[in-house]
Amino acid sequence: MSGDQGDRRTQARADRLRREIEELRVLVIFGKAYPVEPREPPYFIGDEVAYLEWQRDDIEWRRFWINKG
Repeated sequence: MSGDQGDRRTQARADRLRREIEELRVLVIFGKAYPVEPREPPYFIGDEVAYLEWQRDDIEWRRFWINKG
């Protein structure tokens, strides 16, 4: 696999994660929408894909606990 092809795959994955984050950012409880903003990941999260994965997982985790409460 060439470097250019790997870069395109990485960019496509990053774009997909951004779309997932946008969909997850609004939580609806009892017909009322609440924003769940992405937080900044820890400093040791390096590349863009890992950064976006961390934000997506963090939003999913917070949505889970908001729904339980």
